[in-house]
Amino acid sequence: VIAKYAGSKLWQNAMAVLDEMKAKNFQPWIECYNTVLSSLKTTGWERSLSFQEAIRRDGLAFDHYTLPTVIASVVRGSSWQVALSLLADIESTQHLPAEATRKSYSSAATSCTRGGRWDYSLAIVAQLLRKAIRVDE
Repeated sequence: VIAKYAGSKLWQNAMAVLDEMKAKNFQPWIECYNTVLSSLKTTGWERSLSFQEAIRRDGLAFDHYTLPTVIASVVRGSSWQVALSLLADIESTQHLPAEATRKSYSSAATSCTRGGRWDYSLAIVAQLLRKAIRVDE
């Protein structure tokens, strides 16, 4: 049900289903939250960031999809400072697979570039190279 709402960009309905599940003492899996998070990408990075905090408050551990998705939404808003903060969060708390790490770093670098911070963007790419992770073209 959540995926159907999220896929049709009815993110409010998908969030309502999550709330109903919690009200009935059923803790949704992180995948349920990630599905809603995916639908929030086009609603503004602030909403994605707020939802990420709600996931944390609900006591769920982020998986390989959660933070990269939030960073991707931040790129759309060109908020490079937030992208860097999320990247630091990944470094301190996550052990992501190489593909998720590449996507997160690439998104953060793109956000820095759009924000006119080429110096940070180049530093992020250098970090990827030190980690021996392929860089997006």
